[in-house]
Amino acid sequence: MIFLVFDHFSSMCLANYLELMSAANTLVGNSFYNGQFLSLEGSIISSSSGLPVFCQKKLSNMVSFDYLFILTSYNYLEHDTAQYQKTLQDGACKWRTL
Repeated sequence: MIFLVFDHFSSMCLANYLELMSAANTLVGNSFYNGQFLSLEGSIISSSSGLPVFCQKKLSNMVSFDYLFILTSYNYLEHDTAQYQKTLQDGACKWRTL
């Protein structure tokens, strides 16, 4: 699972995903659900509450994944840029063929 985070994302939304994954892993007794944090730039991104998240890679460098969760912010329209749309469109073509 991939978590694509943007500046000022909601840490509450991220916590909800992570807690569900943790609970599911506990129930199955294995690390079945794992996640990676990505951004468009591959840098440290801060949530709206200032929580820093280290992004391991840039989204454009991903080869494949099962699920993509996009965590924008309250100012989500600011993130709706041509670069963001192109990255997702290019990636969707690449990821769909795998």
